[in-house]
Amino acid sequence: GECIRYFTSGLSVTDESAVIFFDGVQVAHFGPGRTGAFVLRSYTGWNTHTLRALAAKRAEQLRLPFIWISRPGVYGSSGDHHQRRRPRESHLLNATIDIIKNRYGLTKLTLVGFSGGGHVVAALMTMRQDIECAVIASGILDVESRNTQLGWETDITGHRDFFDPKREIEHVVTDHSRRVFVVVSQRDRRVPFSTQEDYAKALARYGHHVRLLRMEGLDTDGHWVGDEIYDIARHCAAGESDDVIVDAIH
Repeated sequence: GECIRYFTSGLSVTDESAVIFFDGVQVAHFGPGRTGAFVLRSYTGWNTHTLRALAAKRAEQLRLPFIWISRPGVYGSSGDHHQRRRPRESHLLNATIDIIKNRYGLTKLTLVGFSGGGHVVAALMTMRQDIECAVIASGILDVESRNTQLGWETDITGHRDFFDPKREIEHVVTDHSRRVFVVVSQRDRRVPFSTQEDYAKALARYGHHVRLLRMEGLDTDGHWVGDEIYDIARHCAAGESDDVIVDAIH
């Protein structure tokens, strides 16, 4: 096992639901054929104090309990982040959610994941029956196709035994009350738009409730789609219709 760190705000013994967030890659080894590692500027400066403050900010924004779960190897969790997207990462985080649910008495979850965190959410949908809303933003949802389009022989980690959500859609737990929002930027250079769109279409073909929401990429790579992903989570958790959600973010 690993020691998985999480940060909460707004939780009380009377709460039944919460929003859980998984972040993308901020620090990692370079991909195949390269040596060294990178640390994004946005990762530096994070510590227990700033992450608790962020959790409090999100809970206030959402008007719901908020939980940030740190993926293995980053933001205080032990482990090797270079092992991300392999099956063990998803199983560790799935077990973490079980412990948190039991500790706080939660029954319904809204999961939000950005980039690599979106991959986590897609993986968890094959394991859990308690997800009422899933918001996947700029998610790595078709790893094999992404590798092909970006000219990589393996995942950027160098591993070939990655969990590929697109290939595992048949194992997504059937739940007619769960809604999935795949939030994309058509100019995303880190995760090609077509890989995210194809995943959403395949999920729909299997009868799952999914909406593809196109938004403007706000950074130079067109990858970050903004804090509206939290608004989507808030409206979905409140039971608002898809049309209300679309109107709220445009």
